[in-house]
Amino acid sequence: MNATENKLKKLLQSKFFRNFLIYLSGALFLKGVGFFLLPFYTRILMPDQYGQLALLNTFIGVSSSILFFGLPPAVTIFYYKVEKDQRVETIINIIFLYLILSLPFIILMLFNVESLNQYIFGGEISGHLIILAVIITFFSFFPVVYYNVLKMEERALKRTILQVIIGLFIFASNMYLVYYLRVGIIGILVTNLAASIIILSIGSGEYLHKFKKIKISLNISKIKDFLKVGVPIVPGALAMWALTFADRWILMKYISYSDVGIYSVAYSFGMLWEGLILIPFAAVYTPRLFRAYKNDLIGTEKKNMRFLKYYFLFSLIIFIVANGVLYIVFPILIGEKYHAAYPLIWIIIVGYIFYGAFSLVNHFSYILKKTYYATICVFIAVGINIGLNLIFIPVYGIIAAAYTTMFSFFVMFIIGFILRTRLYRRSLVRIKNSGIT
Repeated sequence: MNATENKLKKLLQSKFFRNFLIYLSGALFLKGVGFFLLPFYTRILMPDQYGQLALLNTFIGVSSSILFFGLPPAVTIFYYKVEKDQRVETIINIIFLYLILSLPFIILMLFNVESLNQYIFGGEISGHLIILAVIITFFSFFPVVYYNVLKMEERALKRTILQVIIGLFIFASNMYLVYYLRVGIIGILVTNLAASIIILSIGSGEYLHKFKKIKISLNISKIKDFLKVGVPIVPGALAMWALTFADRWILMKYISYSDVGIYSVAYSFGMLWEGLILIPFAAVYTPRLFRAYKNDLIGTEKKNMRFLKYYFLFSLIIFIVANGVLYIVFPILIGEKYHAAYPLIWIIIVGYIFYGAFSLVNHFSYILKKTYYATICVFIAVGINIGLNLIFIPVYGIIAAAYTTMFSFFVMFIIGFILRTRLYRRSLVRIKNSGIT
């Protein structure tokens, strides 16, 4: 009993637990801002407008998945593979490569807004909104990279303070533009763009003096190394967006924009699991795990898989508690037009629990630079998702989209676990044959 108490005391006093609480407080604040804004959105925006906003956000996500070329995760993967004095140079080279690769596509999209509107949005959305979405896509790369750097450097407090500042800005700006001026969707997009530019300015200010001392050394070898890791992530990230958002286009095609809006509200609660549990934990767990992999690959992976069991137990407890809380607060938070979203929330949350489990089993393939393993899992899941949605949404509507999402995440986890097990066994055999203990 004393040993257990000592372990618990040690955990509670550790930097790991302290940083998790810091990240969790930042996530709670950001999600709190989102929940304060959600009642205003659902009372000011009609369901079809909320549906348009959801599709614009999906467009931004899909475009980002393509135009980022998998480079933000490369920051995480390469951070502990280079010496400390080379890390800033590596980050700057990754950013410079992004500018070279993405700018031609961004310019091309800006000159073809009408075509984008016609072929992607069915001509239903204003061209000004699409232009804003394209610009947001370009600038959203920089906050992702900066947050990844802060995560790998374990600067939890600075990252959380920055999140709080951005959250306050988003809340104030949206209240003024959307609630007071009633400018609608454009106010939300302008706020998102401004938030990305603020984070870019803060990050640039921190590293600008270091940039003056570093020459860009983006040679062919480095480009190949970055893209070898990053490019296989692109189809997987794109497929992930298809997995989580393709159902909204199918709902738009077979049902209505109003159903897209209702389903998006339900999904926002489902994604709360990602924001409050998965992201804060990953921010603390990933840098420590990748550092440990460098010293003991097999032993660290054994511990990682043991933790998977605790993750499922913890998820079950939080799920039961959240069910009771949301049953009371949902009718208060959400406008009456969106009450049909409530039954969908729990189905989607279960799906995100499996997504979190998939992320845990996927770490091993990432540290070995086998990033295409995740892509295989996501592609199979998205094929199942789209196929089932096309069959069942026309018949059963939005409830089918929720169940299909849950099942697809479950399949993705199972396949990921199988592939990870095969990779682990091969690594174990290779290490034994090489004589490394």
